[in-house]
Amino acid sequence: MYSINNIEELTPEVVQRFITTFSTTEKPRLDKWYRYYIGDQDIIYKTVVDESQPNNRIITNFCKEIADSYNGYITGNQISYNSDANIEPITKVLDYNDSHSEDTNLLRDALIFGVGYETMWIDKWGNQRFKKLDPRQTIPVYDNTIDGELLAVIRFYTVYQPDGAYRKFVEIYDDKTVRTYHADGPLELIEERPHFYNQVPVIVFELNEEHRSIYDNIMSLQDAYNNILSCSGDTIEQFADCYLILKNCIADAEDLQAMKKNRVLLLDQDADAEYLTKNINNTNIDDMLTRISDSIYSKSKCPNFMDERFMSASGIAMRYKLSGFIFVCSNIMANMRKALQKRIELITEIMKLTFTDVIWRDIDITFTPNLPVDMAEIINEVNGLRGMVSQKTLLAQIPFVKDVDEEMKRVDEEREASLYDFELFDEEA
Repeated sequence: MYSINNIEELTPEVVQRFITTFSTTEKPRLDKWYRYYIGDQDIIYKTVVDESQPNNRIITNFCKEIADSYNGYITGNQISYNSDANIEPITKVLDYNDSHSEDTNLLRDALIFGVGYETMWIDKWGNQRFKKLDPRQTIPVYDNTIDGELLAVIRFYTVYQPDGAYRKFVEIYDDKTVRTYHADGPLELIEERPHFYNQVPVIVFELNEEHRSIYDNIMSLQDAYNNILSCSGDTIEQFADCYLILKNCIADAEDLQAMKKNRVLLLDQDADAEYLTKNINNTNIDDMLTRISDSIYSKSKCPNFMDERFMSASGIAMRYKLSGFIFVCSNIMANMRKALQKRIELITEIMKLTFTDVIWRDIDITFTPNLPVDMAEIINEVNGLRGMVSQKTLLAQIPFVKDVDEEMKRVDEEREASLYDFELFDEEA
């Protein structure tokens, strides 16, 4: 954590020192987490002494699978915002910024890097905007008190020109302004503009206290799996290109070339031919790969959603298999809810300038986990509880019922209409 005394000024010299420290200590780790997510893993750089030998570099990307599974479960369904108060002005801002897509991107960053950042600003048309920042280019600065208040955020980045040249920039967000500097040498201030949020306009979403990637603890297993799979490919490829041993046979280079071309061996009576191969124990290889993959899913608490045993499990059995996964997701959602509350707080800070009466603390943020639903099992459970719990509670158990009160109102209206749904006899008949 980068911190200063809350009365100390964040000078260009301090900023330069923080950037240097971050670039040499933390950025390499963040870069590696990102490489593993996109599939640029260490096996890619595998070498062999004899370049004529096979050199397979096979990747089964568990890191991406794990991160995407958590992301899909938490944000696959759009996060909802509800309140007894009028929050339409806030939801309009969220819709304008496509909050569903932004939530997914913010969570993906947090899963990969252990932390995600999002900045807010007002565009030239007066609309509130928000967008994630790259954690590899972002440094939060806190005060050194027990509260750990966010004092500023440093963003450093490079802009490349069409001619191949580039320029370095640094932005500093504090509670009043955003300052932009040229950073090709000593920091040179080029712009300072107010933002009117009355606090640092950057959201910090911490995945966990350690700021560790969701797959940090399985990366060594990922390497082991890639290595075994790649070396097995090398062995099989060598088997297909193995040496031919000719016994008691005299042949010159032309004879060998002719036999190779015609795929025929002309051998004397006492001659013999066989390939020089080594035994491949496929069972041991498969067992090792299975043990490693099982360890990966176990340590990451992420189930293998493509496993037939998982897909064919009943609803109750599936919930048991997902218990560890859901526990981790619950912690992530709790931390993400704090970040989204901060986003809404910042939105309302600007709305206060136009005297819009919106209280951000009254808004309930709801996550709807994205998992296949066994409707037959849910219906059986609901029917089994009839007479034991209220109709409102029963309706709340059905996933596609979004507004229980509205649904009860519709049921009552249909029941009332059905009382009068009969044909009147023609009195003249």
